Amino acid sequence: MERASLRRVCLMVLAAVLTACSCARHSQSQSTTAAAAEVGPDEVAVKVTAVGFDDMTQAHYVMLTSADRAHQLPILIGEGEADAILRALHGIKAERPMTLDLMKSIIETNGDQVDCVSIFDIRDEVYYATIYMNGGKTRVDSRPSDAIALAANTGAPIFVASKLFEEKPPPGLQSKYEPRTVTAIGITVEELTPALAEYFHASRGVLVSDVDPEAAKNGVERGDIIVQIGTHPIGGPNEFARLANGGPGTLVLRISHDGAEHNVSFAR
Repeated sequence: MERASLRRVCLMVLAAVLTACSCARHSQSQSTTAAAAEVGPDEVAVKVTAVGFDDMTQAHYVMLTSADRAHQLPILIGEGEADAILRALHGIKAERPMTLDLMKSIIETNGDQVDCVSIFDIRDEVYYATIYMNGGKTRVDSRPSDAIALAANTGAPIFVASKLFEEKPPPGLQSKYEPRTVTAIGITVEELTPALAEYFHASRGVLVSDVDPEAAKNGVERGDIIVQIGTHPIGGPNEFARLANGGPGTLVLRISHDGAEHNVSFAR
């Protein structure tokens, strides 16, 4: 599933990467922002901004995006890994510990910590990742999907080697695989696809995939479904951006979370 092919070139090469020396400088107690500020010129900090399903390859993918949104890289992953990443990103706990939960518990119980994860290379169309732990003293070989899932579950930063952004998809295919996301008032939302709608038990609105600190203070969090702004139902990301970026005043967002709805107010 994680092998590239000619039909997958359009998904670009994903890899979140950091060299061993710079990764060793990070500790879990540092924020992602602080870690990103320390990386070298050949390393790019990224975040997971979408987990979706690609119709052409009939496979799930995870989208990594740089802070300035200049770089976006998708990688094909398995259904189980997609589920694990979604659960980690949105704080959804299973009734019994899943594999990812077990990994995190073992690491923390032994007094260890995850510094960051690095998807550092591609060889013979296979991606390679490393999990750095304990100030760089421990390095664990990993599949990229597992490394990303663990980072999402522990809050560890993810890095991409800049060389892996160089491969471009064929002309005309780029837009097909760009995540259908927009950012407004500090909130990044993505289209509520049928798969995501089923996962989050929602029938309308847009899914919050990221929030900045100010938006978080107002009570918006990843995994929220924004179903309405004022009296206007939200049909997609572009409609959310249009309404959110309107004139000055107070916005009232109608949010659904775990099936319960509430209002959040924003001053523009």
